Amino acid sequence: MTRPPFPEGWYRLAAARDVPRGAVVTRRLAGRELVMFRTEQGRLTVSGAHCPHLGAHLGHGGRVLGETLRCPFHGFRYATDGVCVATEYADPTPPRACLEVWPSREVAEQVLVFVGTRDGAPRWALEPPCLDGFTRPRWVTLALAGHVEDAAENGVDLGHFAAVHHYANVRDAEIHVDGPVLHSRFGFDRASPFGAAFGTISSVFDTDIHGLGFSVTDLTVRELDLHCVIVLMCAPIDEGHFDFTILLASDRARPAPVTTLGRVLALAPARAVFERFLLRRIVGDVLQDREIWAHKTHVERPLLAAGDGPIGLFRNWTKQFYGQ
Repeated sequence: MTRPPFPEGWYRLAAARDVPRGAVVTRRLAGRELVMFRTEQGRLTVSGAHCPHLGAHLGHGGRVLGETLRCPFHGFRYATDGVCVATEYADPTPPRACLEVWPSREVAEQVLVFVGTRDGAPRWALEPPCLDGFTRPRWVTLALAGHVEDAAENGVDLGHFAAVHHYANVRDAEIHVDGPVLHSRFGFDRASPFGAAFGTISSVFDTDIHGLGFSVTDLTVRELDLHCVIVLMCAPIDEGHFDFTILLASDRARPAPVTTLGRVLALAPARAVFERFLLRRIVGDVLQDREIWAHKTHVERPLLAAGDGPIGLFRNWTKQFYGQ
């Protein structure tokens, strides 16, 4: 059975800073071109890219005027709810000239949009990570081939952590489902990021997966006195490609560090350097999966083995995002 390419969910469209006040920006998501515009008062709107009047692309010549978006073709002006509130020659305005406005919100300095499989309205509210007391987020976006479900499934595929990423002693796995959110937690060991001479480190991943496009991991590494939040955002661009954004912020409000390395990392300059280093390491982990995602096929009834992890539970959970 072929999976639909665009499951329902919240997906990252852009960084919020890419859409300053007065800007009109085009992006692609779920096989569609969308435009984002931010009004002079700072309100962000995401809509279909084409004017419903005669089809002009609003991302090519469209302009923000006050709290509206002006079409470059005939001067129709659309408010943030998509309603045409003025034209430059017709009075009254055509009552059915309305943009398709997509549900959106800004989370952790990112613009997220809800892609629906039913009527388009969000079935659930996205719970953003609490970053109070954390450093300002930094992030990287990768363009990858594959399906967003495969990227999300990796979070519960315990067997691949050793085979692909060289984790050891994956342990204490917990998983439970709460509607559109799947929670997982497990510990593991791996070589120190500073080299084999520094031995191994023990980490705990505590993750909430919100649909197939947005997950938040609380990462604790005892040996480094490290506590981070990692946000992974997958966004389907077309039927065979997705963007993968990795966002990281570290905790500035932790108790006094007890290790020498922890005391060094508590200093702002050292922390910034280490965050960039850690982000590169996470990117490296993701890229270890790149070729697999690009060429794998979806096995509807997988022949699971002991140690694979709760893949069956995950697959049942994902059905809700395809309207099943």
